[in-house]
Amino acid sequence: MIRARQFSLLAFMLFLTSIVSVGLTSTYPQNARSGSERIRTPEGSYYQFIYLQNSSYQIRWGIGNLMLTGIDTFKVLGSGVLRLKHSTKRAIILQQSCGTSCSYCVVLPLVPDAKEKVYQLPLAYDVDNDLVAFVKEGDPEVLEVKVENYLTGLSFSVKERDICSAALKIDCVDSCAIKNRELYLRWQGKAWIHDRQSPKELRITIPF
Repeated sequence: MIRARQFSLLAFMLFLTSIVSVGLTSTYPQNARSGSERIRTPEGSYYQFIYLQNSSYQIRWGIGNLMLTGIDTFKVLGSGVLRLKHSTKRAIILQQSCGTSCSYCVVLPLVPDAKEKVYQLPLAYDVDNDLVAFVKEGDPEVLEVKVENYLTGLSFSVKERDICSAALKIDCVDSCAIKNRELYLRWQGKAWIHDRQSPKELRITIPF
């Protein structure tokens, strides 16, 4: 069972890795085909996609006189491209589904010399405090939920071993929220079997 979980997890992580090419180039790509129109946010910032010739794209974003071009390359998936999830005066957050139990987000900070930040398997946001909670897959026997400030990089993790038998630990999570600098997490424990529930809950203060 453990070996099967490890194989499923490895295949899933390889798929996630294939979606994003990190740091492909730090300049305007030589094989750029065209750019999409600028998409505006309510705060007056914008983002646009620079399409390449291999069904992929990079992101350009900015506000006022600030213009930034990302270094990562993203694939055009069956569901299309990234879409606006949240925006503030400090950052733009794009998100996309990449299949069953699969999603990822890209944070575009609105500060000089910033680079985009990619988070796989996001669960919750607190955009007032620049926080994102996401599942960090790795150990098939552990549910690890990490909370990170996407502007400062400060983070902390919660690790739980009383978890359901799903190959992907995100499938054990029922709900997650960040409110008043507290992480709320509800998941299914080891006793979960199809129609038999094994609810577990956690509420913890975010230490930054």
